[in-house]
Amino acid sequence: MSIKDSELILNSDGSVYHLHLKPKDLASTVITVGDPDRVDQVSAHFDTIDFRQHKREFKTHTGTLRNQRITVISTGIGADNIDIVLNELDSLVNIDFKSRQEKLELTSLRIVRIGTSGALQNEIPVDSFLLSTHGLDLNGMLQAYKTQSIQNKAFEQAFVKHSNWKKERAQPVLVEGDKSIENQLISKNILQINDLIDLKDQEIKASYVNNKLSIKGKGEIKLFDKFDPIDYEVTKKGSDFDLVSNIELSKLNIKNQNLIKENFPNTKETLNLKDHKILLSYDKNKLSIKGKGKIKLEDKFDLIDYEVTKKGSDFD
Repeated sequence: MSIKDSELILNSDGSVYHLHLKPKDLASTVITVGDPDRVDQVSAHFDTIDFRQHKREFKTHTGTLRNQRITVISTGIGADNIDIVLNELDSLVNIDFKSRQEKLELTSLRIVRIGTSGALQNEIPVDSFLLSTHGLDLNGMLQAYKTQSIQNKAFEQAFVKHSNWKKERAQPVLVEGDKSIENQLISKNILQINDLIDLKDQEIKASYVNNKLSIKGKGEIKLFDKFDPIDYEVTKKGSDFDLVSNIELSKLNIKNQNLIKENFPNTKETLNLKDHKILLSYDKNKLSIKGKGKIKLEDKFDLIDYEVTKKGSDFD
């Protein structure tokens, strides 16, 4: 059965009503932001921008990044606007606009939201990067959807009790994010060595003077299967964060398929390092790593020295 004109509103050029997008304008991976100005900030990191559209608070750029097509779109403020955007994105991939019928084979978009928030916990400093595992709806938007099978009832009930949530309000709904996307974001951007980094025999001196926190320490750190010597100095004043550290790394196997494929396409999926002396520093948002040691790319270890710097999106 065809979808009524009042339920699926299209513009005269065939684009969906609010977003002014056609199916060909949308990539399968979509980044959403709130503020339209952030669309330009995100797409500045694209290799190419092939499509631009801006209607009301909905601004869209589609392009490529590392040979992958990607879209970034703004939603404006509020859950109601997000609801409009997600519904129209869904229609772009799952409804045939000519026949106005739902497609037989449905498509799931990969949607990642980038935003800002405050934090209630003292241990989360300003300017931290966080990866949310769940979303908590407090305004009742999700009451219009069939969420029973994906809700966390135990958490919702605990939240209602803890917050003295009033019964006349819409009931909170907690939904978990897509674990596959979460795991891929972690594996592509975070070097996972162990779930926890083990320290032992640490000598630490900490001071806090004139709003400046300083921590100096030395001891041993376990990044792979044995402990290695490390010394470090960390200072923080306001939003300024500086780190200097020396590590004598006897052994490390980097088992990260995505990292290896992106940066070392001709090697095996595992990089083996040993006997490395590394100086790591972080100053004024610039990360610097200098090191030398041995690396095994194929069947034998060879000597290597390196210097890596990264500031913002600039990587040398």
